[in-house]
Amino acid sequence: MRKVLAFIVLAIAMLFANAQNIPSEARHFIDTYFPNRAIQGVAEYAATSPIAFTVELDNNIHIDFDANGAWLAIQAYEAGLPVAVIPTKIAQFLTEKGYNSLTTFATIDKQNGRITIINQDGAGYVFDASGRFLRETSN
Repeated sequence: MRKVLAFIVLAIAMLFANAQNIPSEARHFIDTYFPNRAIQGVAEYAATSPIAFTVELDNNIHIDFDANGAWLAIQAYEAGLPVAVIPTKIAQFLTEKGYNSLTTFATIDKQNGRITIINQDGAGYVFDASGRFLRETSN
């Protein structure tokens, strides 16, 4: 029983230590856009990967960050994306497209100068970095 308890304490300590080691920009992003969510775990990747950290929040939310703490992707299938995280020009396009609630969008990804956002129904849209619509996509 002591070994099990020691393992649990060690696991919790490692989780807490990892959560403290994420860059301050990543911590600020989480505190700003996900203020009521708790960090469940942090995975750190090798320096050769563009993704340096993946933070798992409660409610099955995953956020990928680069080494400086800038977000690269958010997956929030159950909770939906916070509307404030969607760039204004993209949010305006989606509203004009007929989406009454932007919280139905489940993923957003910034990669190679493009932003891809996918709705829970599978409909997706690709934009350039400035928010100009490029094309539809599906997931």
